Amino acid sequence: MARIFVPNAATIRQARSVMTGADFSVGGDTTVEFHPSYCHMQPWVLSALAAWALAHRDAGGTINVENANRAMYAWRFGLGEYFDVDVESAQRHEEAGRFIPLRRVSSASDLSQLLSDMVTLLHVDLESSKAVMYAMSEMVRNTLEHSRARYGAIVCAQSYPVSRGRRYVSIGIADAGQGIRASLGTNYPFATDRKAVLEAIKPGVSGATGRADNAGAGLFITRRLSAATGGYFAVGSGEAMFRSSLAQRPPAEDRLVIDIPSYPGTIVSVELGLDPDADFAQTFAEAREAFGSQIVGRRTDIAERVRFS
Repeated sequence: MARIFVPNAATIRQARSVMTGADFSVGGDTTVEFHPSYCHMQPWVLSALAAWALAHRDAGGTINVENANRAMYAWRFGLGEYFDVDVESAQRHEEAGRFIPLRRVSSASDLSQLLSDMVTLLHVDLESSKAVMYAMSEMVRNTLEHSRARYGAIVCAQSYPVSRGRRYVSIGIADAGQGIRASLGTNYPFATDRKAVLEAIKPGVSGATGRADNAGAGLFITRRLSAATGGYFAVGSGEAMFRSSLAQRPPAEDRLVIDIPSYPGTIVSVELGLDPDADFAQTFAEAREAFGSQIVGRRTDIAERVRFS
């Protein structure tokens, strides 16, 4: 029987331990075991579990849960509905205040409704909301356009204070679609998930057109916004996951990719630090300028590297 173990600190900083203990096989019997003491899960973990569960149950799989009483946070976000598990003592979070519980987004109208809800539900100021809405919009749009996931994107988010008016918003988006390597495969036939994930976070790469003019802008700019506000950014697909570094001198990007058990689709985690005094217009402008400067010559460079992958 396949098993997924959810540790007590299921955060992006502990991505390696979270993913190492997970067998995301689709179909058959799977036991999901939550840590026996307590479980703190960031939105990306909840979205990843929910997206997998939909595909798993659709393939005739069953889910058994151990230590369910230690996962109240997950049930309050609505994970029980995806697992088809009834936890009587858990009350789902109301969509108000600091949370956006798990939600399926499978169309442009679903995305529009989500974006219209976000500012009110997460209690962020107008200026900060531009960054939050951009990140959510671009990441979900990528899923709808490229994943071919039957159930679309599974999203949730949480806003929490850190100090003196400063807040963080953590966004999780996942799908059980074809994955990044298959999505890019028509134009860039990468041999491994690691190579595909590394290229996907760079400007000029698109599985839709192969054109390097505006391709990859969403991922690139969202990653820049996250870094500029002191948050982590991560994207995982298949057997590889990239996680950004907050170090002043981060290691080379290929050293930021970790090997994971195969995930049937794509996972994205975005953290944004929201400071009411921050100049997000300037941050956007700098990110777009960086995108434009890096796009020059990308098409030739990518073609050469693909040739020798």
